[in-house]
Amino acid sequence: MRTFTSTSGKKAVNVRYNAVQEHFTAAHVQIDSANQREQLIQMKSFSNEAKAINWAKKQLN
Repeated sequence: MRTFTSTSGKKAVNVRYNAVQEHFTAAHVQIDSANQREQLIQMKSFSNEAKAINWAKKQLN
């Protein structure tokens, strides 16, 4: 899994490979540091890692 974090540290995108379904999943989350948990904002699937990473970077800008 690769994690990309916003400069504020309040949002992140986790990119992971699903070997069973053969695709990459990117989960855009909001980080709640007080409760040490993540709240899902949006999740998307991609055919390759480069597309998932590009989407992740767009979400954090």
